[in-house]
Amino acid sequence: MRADLAIRISNLFGIRGCGRRILAVLEERRDGLTLRELVRLTRRSERSVREHLRRLRELRLLKVIKVKTKRGRIAHLYVSPSPAEITESVKKLLEERIGGG
Repeated sequence: MRADLAIRISNLFGIRGCGRRILAVLEERRDGLTLRELVRLTRRSERSVREHLRRLRELRLLKVIKVKTKRGRIAHLYVSPSPAEITESVKKLLEERIGGG
């Protein structure tokens, strides 16, 4: 059901190709993924994945969590929000776009 929601939301905002694949992969891996893991799993270039992640963050269709690696570095973990969070984000975006919020 969650994957279906991600597809419907991606259709609503015109997300295709790599962006849709990122959403699907994040739905499969609920614990989140790093940029490197997303590049490997989507089989897209790092540049392409970064650009799509930026757009998905703007649309609030994913969350970014900062975590420390084993080496003490900071890494970004990309996580799919819950259906309630996605619904609230879409509601806010629509209100912003039509001037009602």
